[in-house]
Amino acid sequence: MPPQLGVDSLHHPGPGTVKFTFSGSQQPDLEMLSQTVVLPPGKGWRVKYEFQTREIDPRQAAFVWTLDGVEMPAGRPLSSEVWMEGSFEIAAPDRERVARLQLRYTRPVGATRPEGQLWIRRIRAEPAP
Repeated sequence: MPPQLGVDSLHHPGPGTVKFTFSGSQQPDLEMLSQTVVLPPGKGWRVKYEFQTREIDPRQAAFVWTLDGVEMPAGRPLSSEVWMEGSFEIAAPDRERVARLQLRYTRPVGATRPEGQLWIRRIRAEPAP
């Protein structure tokens, strides 16, 4: 979790919960989480996680997962007042690949910067079916 101006982050190590609090003065594009991953050849992965937002309008919830800068299709925006599960799949590479997995925030054009919280927990990778 790199420090970001206008965003307070707190990691709860037990359940692996991370809380981000946005002040409304954060940069329009920022990295919130990142991890270098080694992807073995011929093996795909499904990344699962749970999320919740508080006081962030869905139009402001421009949180995306990227792999080496390419957005991963997560199916639904990370915006919910109740805990929800999200997931995305990483395709099996032809040869071993080292990649950077990130959770990013990018402010949509015309949207105000969010003030509120994003909670992420139970991030895990499982072999894809």
